[in-house]
Amino acid sequence: MRPGLRLLIVTVALALTPLGKGMAQISPGPLARPHASLEGGLKCLSCHPVGRKESMDVSCLSCHKEIDWLKTSRRGLHAREATGRCAQCHPDHAGVDFQLVGWTADSLTRFDHHRAGYPLEGGHRDVRCQACHRPSNQTGTSAQLAPEGVRPASWTGLDTSCESCHEEVHRERFEGVCQDCHTVDAWSPAPGFDHDATEYPLTGRHRDVACHECHATSPDHVAGTRGALDPAFGALRYAECSSCHRDTHQGRLGSRCSNCHLTTGFANRIAGRFDHARTRYPLEGLHRDVDCIACHGSNNQRRTPEFATCSACHEDAHDKAATVAVRVRDCTECHDVSGFKPSSFSPEEHRETRCLNCHVASHASQLLSQENPEACETCHVVTEWDSTAFSAEQHDRFSLALDGRHGMVTCRACHGPDRPDLPALPAKDSLGTAGVLFKLGTSTCTSCHTDPHDNRLADLCTECHDARAFRPSTMGLATHAQVGFTLRGAHRATPCVACHEALSRPALGPALLLSPTQPERLTFHTERTDCATCHREPHGGQFQTRENGRCDLCHDEDRFIPATRFDHGKDAGFTLEGAHSKTPCRACHSSTTEGDPTRVRYRPTPKTCEGCHEAKPPTLVHGRAA
Repeated sequence: MRPGLRLLIVTVALALTPLGKGMAQISPGPLARPHASLEGGLKCLSCHPVGRKESMDVSCLSCHKEIDWLKTSRRGLHAREATGRCAQCHPDHAGVDFQLVGWTADSLTRFDHHRAGYPLEGGHRDVRCQACHRPSNQTGTSAQLAPEGVRPASWTGLDTSCESCHEEVHRERFEGVCQDCHTVDAWSPAPGFDHDATEYPLTGRHRDVACHECHATSPDHVAGTRGALDPAFGALRYAECSSCHRDTHQGRLGSRCSNCHLTTGFANRIAGRFDHARTRYPLEGLHRDVDCIACHGSNNQRRTPEFATCSACHEDAHDKAATVAVRVRDCTECHDVSGFKPSSFSPEEHRETRCLNCHVASHASQLLSQENPEACETCHVVTEWDSTAFSAEQHDRFSLALDGRHGMVTCRACHGPDRPDLPALPAKDSLGTAGVLFKLGTSTCTSCHTDPHDNRLADLCTECHDARAFRPSTMGLATHAQVGFTLRGAHRATPCVACHEALSRPALGPALLLSPTQPERLTFHTERTDCATCHREPHGGQFQTRENGRCDLCHDEDRFIPATRFDHGKDAGFTLEGAHSKTPCRACHSSTTEGDPTRVRYRPTPKTCEGCHEAKPPTLVHGRAA
């Protein structure tokens, strides 16, 4: 709103009030709260001296020296745009609660900070106004000149230097200004800083190391007790690699790491500097192409692996199920260092054997009740152990059909040893080496999924849901009637979320029992048995004495208006006859602004003629009343 128009509206509105009319002889109206100390007839001359010829702005700026300084210094919004009188934007005498600064609810979000001479760019663009404009940051000259009590609510007093709002964390180790290294986009990274310009240029893997890995609050880098980033970036020792890195060889190969290693990676070695054949384990076959780090680790994770058996380094691909004569054998029974494939156990040998002749029964005794418990091919194929030939149709014969989302879940998600977000299976000894449990014992929804209804509906999940998704629910009107509230009339078309606010929260998907994120409770428990528990009572308690204000005595569930159950003769004791039958309701029952919201006054309403109609004097005929 334009300042002049705002001043005109305030003046006219004040003049029309009883207070304004009564004070017009002395004052145009009460002062706003910030000027309350100047209230009173004897204090008028503080701002309005007798005989003054200069502008009223002189008085304003004599108190608000911070604004005078800003305008004189050509800084801030007032210096750039305040070309008129102070009162054009800040009219007073409009009441104690009148806001001298005319901000509206969305003014701050719409304010163009360019107008103040400091455009908000980069990271400043998304910062809330109050985060910067607070008393602790108001340290500029204008803040010191502001009258007492103005500073906390003022938008002036800030400086444009970084240090006026941000802490100088480098402890003055660097010369220049913050902008030499940093931008307003973000504190980190610092695009203006070039490590190659220091005494230690970063090469190889050092270029990818986070700053805090070297410049940490704890100087003990070798021991690996690095702390948070040290913003002072103190000088570091770097003459030898061991100044920062632990010697994984424990001094056996000398102290100069650079004799064998490059900064491109610990595993990157200078060719010809190390001969593994001199060790107790010469590298043969595919071992020649393995990176050192794969066996020996790196940094403080260095290890000297055992090598008596293959399984000391390699995971048993058969999970101890590779047996010969029902005894687990080492890899060398079927493999050599030239490659895991092909196996030395030939297809001809394999055709002469049964699965359990070589492999341990992976499922213990779980399948003993089957017709042929040793027929592994019922579920498995010879090309891959983890693949299964057990189909969804076969699963449907059991208590849980794999339909909907269940058809998309892997077998291991329910029957496997890892079962993400589900209770652990029994001890592996009772399950066999595969760790799979076939009979889970129950197929109820709550055996795997969290019940957001707090067991209020027992195990009747399928009454309202199916396996496709938890939302939307398949609950219908008939089911809703069974929970104690029948949906009739307009209630039938009301969205569920209108009554059950918890449904407005986003669904979290299939919430398994041990999921780290659990869904909101959807107890749907409510004591809403009458209209007033959900709907605001619009009559201001006028009918409270009539059977406890029951709404259904006048209204039905189809709509609130008209009140189809209301009988004016029976319920109000005043039958509408004659001209009254055609009289609009509002002619007798007017609106009143008493209370919130505005409502129609039904009680008390006069029931006598003279209570509503003005009495007229009788007509005289020949001196007598006609």
